This record gives sequence, C-alpha cells and structure tokens, in this order.
Amino acid sequence: MTLALALARRGVGSVIIERKVEPDPHSRAVLLFPRTMEVLRDVGVLSEFKRRGELNAHVRLRRASDRHTLLDFDFNRLDDVTDCNFAVAIPQDVTDSILLDAVRSDARITLHSGCQFTGFEESPGDDRPIVVRFRDAAGSEHAIDALFLVGADGAHSAVREHLGLELDGKTYPTRAFLADVEIAPEADSADGLLMAAQAKSFVVSVRYAPGIWRIIEQDIPAEIGPDQEAKHAQQLAEEIFGPAAWRRTIWTSAYKKHERCASTFRRGAVILVGDAAHLNSPAGGQGLNSGMRDAHNLAWKLDATLSGRGDRELLLSSYDVEQRSAFAHDVAPLTDMVERMQAAPAWVRKLAFSNLWIGRALGHDTALALRLSMLFIDYGKSPILVADDGLVGQRIPDVRVPAGRLHSMIARWGLLLARKHAGDDVGENLRALGVPIASLPAALDERGFEGVELVYIRPDQIIGWVSRTSHVADADAVWRAMGVLNKPALVSA
Repeated sequence: MTLALALARRGVGSVIIERKVEPDPHSRAVLLFPRTMEVLRDVGVLSEFKRRGELNAHVRLRRASDRHTLLDFDFNRLDDVTDCNFAVAIPQDVTDSILLDAVRSDARITLHSGCQFTGFEESPGDDRPIVVRFRDAAGSEHAIDALFLVGADGAHSAVREHLGLELDGKTYPTRAFLADVEIAPEADSADGLLMAAQAKSFVVSVRYAPGIWRIIEQDIPAEIGPDQEAKHAQQLAEEIFGPAAWRRTIWTSAYKKHERCASTFRRGAVILVGDAAHLNSPAGGQGLNSGMRDAHNLAWKLDATLSGRGDRELLLSSYDVEQRSAFAHDVAPLTDMVERMQAAPAWVRKLAFSNLWIGRALGHDTALALRLSMLFIDYGKSPILVADDGLVGQRIPDVRVPAGRLHSMIARWGLLLARKHAGDDVGENLRALGVPIASLPAALDERGFEGVELVYIRPDQIIGWVSRTSHVADADAVWRAMGVLNKPALVSA
C-alpha cells in the first residue's frame, strides 16, 4: 500500500492483489520510527498517523518497579535534521486501516481484495512483459498484463516462491512472546517503556493506546504453550504494573525469530519488498519500518523507468544493491545488537542498566539515535552511486531553509543544491530535466558539507552526486545518479 500510494503521488497507476478483505485485527508491529514518518509524510498520510497514534519525542526505558529512567533516546535532539523528530506507537491494524483508506480513495489505485495470487508468466519481448494471475473469492480466474510485478506478500511470499528464491540466514535460539494487555487507569503512564528488571529474560512494555500496552518477552519459557499464554501475559502485566493493575489480555503470540535475506531482491521485472525480501527479529523494531523504506526507494525508480526517462536495468539493479546493503549494514547489525542485549543473563542486564554512566552515554549518542530512528542511511556504492565522495549515498539532513525544510524542495526528479550558482552549463541541462536548483543551505556546513559546491539529491532524499568544484567534471556520474544513460555530456564550465 505504501508503494502504491507513493506511485500515485507521482501520477502512476497500480493494481493491488490482496488475499484479505479487511486488515488483521491484531496489533503486531506497534512502533514506527522517524524515517518511516518521513516516508508517510511523502505519501500524504502523516497527519492521520499523528492523530491516531501515540507520539513519542523520547524513547525512554524505565525500570518498572520504581519508574527510574535507565536509558533515554531524545528524538528532540534530531530537530535540526528532520521535522519528524518523534516515533509513533500505533498498532499495525490501525496502520493498515489508515493506508487502506488512502488506497481506496485514490482513483489511480485498483484494489482487488479477497483475491489469491496464483502465479505469473513473463514475455520479455512484449510491451507488457508480465501476465499476473489471481483467483477471486468466488473462484473465478483472472489475469492482468503488467509492466512490473512487486511481491509485497510477506515472509511466505508466493511471488518469491515463483522466482525460486529462498530467505537465507539464521534462526535465533530463543522464542519470543508478545501480549497486548489492558491495565487499570491508575497504573497507566504514557511516559516511557517499562522494563521488568528482575525477569529471567528481557521483558519490556510499550503503551500504544490509553490503558493498552504491548508486553514483549525475549525468551518465553519452553513449558508455556498456547493454552497458558493468556495467563502468562497476566503474570507479566502484574509484575510490571502491580498485582491489581491487570484488567484483561487482548492478544498473545509466541514465535521463533529469524534473520534472513533473499540473495537478490529482483529478477527482470519482478521485484521483492518487505518481509518477502528480508526477515528479521522484531528486536529493535526494524521489520515493518525497513519494508516501508524499501517501497520509498523503489517508487521513484519505477516512476523514472515507466516515464521513459530512466534506464530500467540500471535503476532496478540499484534498488536491489541498495536495499540488500541496507539490510546487511543497518537493519541486521542493529537487530543483532538489541538481540544480544535482550538475551544476556539477568545479572548482566541488571549491571548494565544500573550503571547510570552507560545509560547517559547511550542516550546521548547521536549516531546511535540516528540509527535507531533509521535516519542514518548510507547506501555506499550502487550502480547509480559511483562517486568517491563519502557523502554520496547518504540521506541529506532535512535542515531548515527560508522556505521551511530542505526535503520539501525536492521535486519529482530531485534537487540540485549550488554553493553560489550552478552556472549555465549545469543549470540549463538539469533544469531541462525537471530538476530545480536552490542555494546550498549554510546549515549543511556543520554536517560535513564544507568545500562542497554542488549536490544532486535524489527524489528519495539520498545524495546522488557531489562536486567540490563549481562545474561538472564527470558528466556521466550526474546522469547515472539520476538513473539516466546515453545522454549527451554536460557542457563543462
């Protein structure tokens, strides 16, 4: 749905084939990070998430027994790099319903709900090279001629299966437990995550609605089966909130955790996103958030390809390389770090969290806050990121500019920032391609842009090309950063 909405904002129509008729009624993923808020802003639904979710400018970890703060990530400190300097606690069924309402109200998106994807065939030489097949609720068979097929169909992806790909990686030895519980008003608090410090395994809870909390247990005892889960949830709630605080158990789930990734995220015109492409432990809350980042990366590249402006192979290969790199270097390491911390013996966790210096150091670590918020993005090299400058491939900070924020100035095909003026050579060529030009904000000098004269920013807010002179020394790198091949060279100053 995020991908369809992102394409619709660019004037591109799409068809969604969805097995379910309505969203699942369970909370599942409940925390969306600042980078995801930027994605939701770009697809036009941020205000609804802010209205219906619980905004958290801080992610505080507190000891349940006395509410003492053990760790505090203050997203307010990120105000100079994003206007989405908060996380939102919101159950996934509400996330689904907000996106679904937006999809149903957009005439450029066709939704076939209650339908089962059954397969596809490719005809590479045709104008519409993919025939996508599905079956409706009445059992009737249908086919759609398509230019691209995107498998966003989860961990057991039928699209991935048809491609003959598997998710390779590891399964963690522990079994996690989730429970949603309602607690008494007098025990309710909107300020922080509560940790049961004395528990045998890591147990933390997060509030996502008034009186409703998600409890997360790192390693549920092996002897607790499905019939005992509700009672176990009550026991954990009483340990965290007090013996009389529990009112009811709403939902529970126990499951094995994985860290797995497909060897490629695309073959030809068939592309994988989200859990269909990569699967990771919910430790650190990266799963749903990273899937939406996949969609954000892919949307402008499909748009550029469909418009005839970009080179299909170049752009789709860059999606595959960049998002697999993001999983390997951003998502998996953070998940592993949180997993190790959660799996540590109780005495190690107690020692670590009782050390106020460690808590303060972690809480004030801006680099760690940027990673937790998923605002730190560094794709490194990909088929369209070929420059040697270390800034290339990173997310451009959303600094303040006279017109508001830098990200709001990025147009359909990106933005060129120039220290003084871009010169007629660069300006005319890029302006002709629909890329606006603006002054390079002085605020960026504090973030490693000293000496930079020209910066091309991609539509997904990633730095695609940098020049430290006022003219284009390597025209091919500029075109490639935009996904354009076989274009005339820019005239050098």
